[in-house]
Amino acid sequence: GRDKILSFAFTFKKKCHKRRPSFWGLGFNVIAGMYEIIKILEFSYGHRLLDHPKCQNLHGHNGKAEIVLFADSLDQNGMVSDFSQVRTVVGGWINSHLDHQMLLSQNDPLLKVCRDYQMPVYVFDSPPTAEAIAKTLFDITQQNGFSVKEVRFWETSSSVGIYRGEPSSCPPA
Repeated sequence: GRDKILSFAFTFKKKCHKRRPSFWGLGFNVIAGMYEIIKILEFSYGHRLLDHPKCQNLHGHNGKAEIVLFADSLDQNGMVSDFSQVRTVVGGWINSHLDHQMLLSQNDPLLKVCRDYQMPVYVFDSPPTAEAIAKTLFDITQQNGFSVKEVRFWETSSSVGIYRGEPSSCPPA
C-alpha cells in the first residue's frame, strides 16, 4: 500500500519536478522539499453548455481560480513567485479575455449573434465547462513562464474543475 507508493516515489525522485511521479490528491505529500503557493483570482462570466439540459440556457457565474505554482527552491527574494506578478500577468489576461464576457463553444450558434452585436466573447474549442476553463488558465499561466502545478476553477462554491499538467520546465533555482 502506502509504503510501496512512498518507496516508488522516492526511488524515482529526480532533480526536476516534471520527471517525478504525480501523487497529488492522495492525502499525503511524497515529494520532499517542494514549495507551493496558491494565487486566487476571481471574475464574473456568462456561458452555456449546449448539450446539458439545465445549462443550455445562457447564465452566469462568479468564478474563482486557484493557480498553484511550485518550486524545488526559493528565488533570491525567498519566494516561489511574487503573488503580485501572478495577479498582474494571469489576472490581467483574465480581465482582458474572460471577465464579464460570454464564454462559448466554437460551434455555438449564439457566437455569430454575439459577434454581430460586438459583445465580448471568448471562444473555446470545447464546451466552456469548469474543466475547460481550468485547462485554459493552466496553459496561459505556463505560457507566461510560471511553474504551474495545477489550476482549480470554482464555478460555484460547491463545484470545482481541476486541470493538472506536466510542467514544461523546472523553476529557476
